[in-house]
Amino acid sequence: MSVYAGLHLWPPLTYSLKHINGVSGSDLAWKILNEIVVAFLRSALLLSSRGLILAYLFIASVSLQIGLTVLLWQQLSYIYEGKTYLSHLSSQADNEEEKKDCQNLVRFFGLQYSITRFLPNFRVTRKKHIK
Repeated sequence: MSVYAGLHLWPPLTYSLKHINGVSGSDLAWKILNEIVVAFLRSALLLSSRGLILAYLFIASVSLQIGLTVLLWQQLSYIYEGKTYLSHLSSQADNEEEKKDCQNLVRFFGLQYSITRFLPNFRVTRKKHIK
């Protein structure tokens, strides 16, 4: 949401690529990137306080998302290996060969049943009463 609002609040970038005519290869990419970053920072001086707050919120949310993604990946890899974080710490010296497969993930998340079990059943069945 902050990116969407930032795109509407940010002043347009003005940059010139005239002095890049004779440059090629990685220097060309570096010069273009440098020119865009300078134009971006130059236009940031014209931002309102609302725009600066949105830029801050965008940076904060992206950094938080990166941290949470790393933590999720670490925990899912422990579950895949059939360990917990504490058992991983205590078994640093042990080099046991544990069962690593997706069944550990299935057991952890409780997905023993197929998805069709949770879908409504529209078949007409005849009920039988047993005495």
